[in-house]
Amino acid sequence: METHTTNIAELPIDSTPQNNELPENTVISTSRHIMDSNINVDPRQTVQFNQNVGVRQIDHPLILKDTHKMIILSTLLFVLLNEPLIRNYIMNILVVIFGSSLKTTTGSISKMGNVFYGVFFALTLYCLTLVIDFNSF
Repeated sequence: METHTTNIAELPIDSTPQNNELPENTVISTSRHIMDSNINVDPRQTVQFNQNVGVRQIDHPLILKDTHKMIILSTLLFVLLNEPLIRNYIMNILVVIFGSSLKTTTGSISKMGNVFYGVFFALTLYCLTLVIDFNSF
């Protein structure tokens, strides 16, 4: 226990302040105050629920068309083949097959290399569409 602390009872407080404006101290009136005596106020309020409410049925569940599946597949393939490590690996294989004209002298991909890489991407996508049966999922 700390020895340099002060107990709350030892503080020099003369009196506690009285605040009567607090919501806890206000008297709650249960009577209703009506400004115009001609207005009739019904003290009870009722709520009614309709028993014949129809539930909305979804007739067609979410069906992916073949075009949507193709878009998803091509997007995934693009993200995969656009990674620098995979792209450099594939470009090195294409340079071995088709020659050094696919890369510039600085080592970057030339315009002809981009064309060959695009053709490789298209052929890969085409082969995947032949292998994958879109109707099964």
